[in-house]
Amino acid sequence: MAITSEQVELVARRVTDAHLKPNNAADRDVGDRMAREAAAPAVYQAGRELMGAIAHNVAADEALIDVRQTSGYSTVGFGGTKAKVRLLAATNRRVWFGRHEDGTVQDLQAVDYQTMNIEKKRISLGWPKLEGTTITCGGSTAEWLTELKSGRYQPAPWLQPGGSSPSAAPSQGGPAPNWYPDPYRRHQLRYWDGALWTPHVSTNGVTAQDPVSP
Repeated sequence: MAITSEQVELVARRVTDAHLKPNNAADRDVGDRMAREAAAPAVYQAGRELMGAIAHNVAADEALIDVRQTSGYSTVGFGGTKAKVRLLAATNRRVWFGRHEDGTVQDLQAVDYQTMNIEKKRISLGWPKLEGTTITCGGSTAEWLTELKSGRYQPAPWLQPGGSSPSAAPSQGGPAPNWYPDPYRRHQLRYWDGALWTPHVSTNGVTAQDPVSP
């Protein structure tokens, strides 16, 4: 069992997809959309490193069941970007908490379902808090954790082999504009504008330009 490299990639992609979706009408203006797109490589890298750290620490008999995530970013200096990603990764044995901030994985911890206490409570920013074996969280997360603890929760289809992994080379009329694995294999990611591959590339969160060519 354990967590596969494919699942790490799927989680990083899901974090990035969620980051690119506007939360409200104000987020839909051109400036905000461009800022989100510019920050996407850093968010992707943070999500990948955080999920990779969890994968490195799980036991050999743990299998990934589902993941809940949030992401954010801030621009610093001359257009630099700092990504912030938080994950709740549920396995068949326990739930893992972690965050990636200021370029590093922080506060990585886990609690077994057998000893986990769930305190349903509205909290600031809506993100669960773990103190010892007690998780304080909002209603939907409390229900999710309760099902996980009971053993009734079914593994998320998108995390299973052959799940909703994006194509390495989107075709005409295919996926929405986003960062995808570089089909030319010269960089980690390349930006797809919804119709064509662009020169915008990223490796380890560092963006650059590399003209499209065979």
